[in-house]
Amino acid sequence: MVQQRPARATYGDADAERAVLLLLDDSEGLEDPDPNRTSRRRAIVTAAAVTAKTTVDDLLGIVPAGALGIIAVGRAGWIGVELTVRLGAEIERLALVAVPAPGAHDPRMGTLIGQVRAKTLIINGQRDPRAASRDATWLKNRLVSARVEMVPSARLVGGRLTLAPVWDRLLQHCGVRPG
Repeated sequence: MVQQRPARATYGDADAERAVLLLLDDSEGLEDPDPNRTSRRRAIVTAAAVTAKTTVDDLLGIVPAGALGIIAVGRAGWIGVELTVRLGAEIERLALVAVPAPGAHDPRMGTLIGQVRAKTLIINGQRDPRAASRDATWLKNRLVSARVEMVPSARLVGGRLTLAPVWDRLLQHCGVRPG
């Protein structure tokens, strides 16, 4: 199989000790969710657009050196779960943002998610049509170490959770301290 390099962008502090991999659904843009907050933290963020054809092998080559955290958004969440399992103890933290529970047609994901050992933060929006509290509960009940945080509907944009309002919290979860 020919590996496809996903579209990607890098932002933050190139000399930072902490690195974060941000996996975005292909429909999301690759721009920094909150440049002001990113610049206040000492991290280098590599963002990658994940398509339906993206595999874990496609991403292994772009995992930044010293990556200790993965933030995965929407449908890219399941690639983030697979990558976290594959990299094992190398990934200390995983954040799943607006990640829907898999349908009954994919029981493999229920087994796979139970193999995640990284501390996991699940952030969903209340009544977000992509992934709301029921999805967050499904994920939490299958993870070894997980915490759920729900964003009130009033903070959603067009009824959907975006990264900007939770970006600082996501970086904090990944161990990125203010610089």
